[in-house]
Order: sequence, then structure tokens, then C-alpha cells
Amino acid sequence: MASRDIVVTVGEDDWLTLSDAAECAGMSVAAYVTWGVRVLAFQARPGGATRRAGATPAAARRATRITDETESVA
Repeated sequence: MASRDIVVTVGEDDWLTLSDAAECAGMSVAAYVTWGVRVLAFQARPGGATRRAGATPAAARRATRITDETESVA
């Protein structure tokens, strides 16, 4: 399958929101946008909106949750 380059331009407010969303997903902004584009392309295919495969970021790319523990518990 051929790949295509896309350019995304966002304002400062949108950049901060996008950056926060990517950080929460444990991904870089570029990886997060790439994932979003793949989801949109998948949904654009016939029958794509009814299938769920690949609709969430891979678990391996998600940030590991760090539990906030007190010193005595740690």
C-alpha cells in the first residue's frame, strides 16, 4: 500500500490540547496524529465504521501508570 505525506497545521490552543492528548496516550504528537489519520482512513473504507479493530492505540505504546505512593508504603 502506498503511503502519503500529510501536513497538519494547528493553532496554539489546539497544539496544547493535541500535545496533552498525545501525552495521555503515551505517544509522541507525530505518532498520535498518525494513529488518528489511520483511524479516519479505516473508517472511510466501506464497512469501516462498523469494525473496531485498530480503533485504540496499541497497549505497548501507552504510558505506564505510575502509582503515587507515600514513602512508608514504598
